[in-house]
Amino acid sequence: MIITVTNENFESTIMKSSKLCILDFWAEWCNPCKALSPIIDNIYKRYKDSIVLGKVNVDNNDILSERYSIQSIPTILFIKNNKVIDKEIGLVSEDILINKIDQYLL
Repeated sequence: MIITVTNENFESTIMKSSKLCILDFWAEWCNPCKALSPIIDNIYKRYKDSIVLGKVNVDNNDILSERYSIQSIPTILFIKNNKVIDKEIGLVSEDILINKIDQYLL
């Protein structure tokens, strides 16, 4: 299941995970975010046993948006061992995300 990550559940869902975590920062009004959504769904289907995948609505979670200096959406953060190890800003292809995930799962 793709997790809805909030200011309140971030620590328990992301920071306490031993898996690679991927956070998609998005908003309802963002057309590139809507275009990215099916790609995120496919990523989840492909890697559901290996990663934690969460979506952060920037309109409802300003603390997280500020914490990670999110200035453009969509923004995807890759977090491992409680540290941001990579980031993608804007609408990216599924292949780019798959290549990054494969690299970080090694």
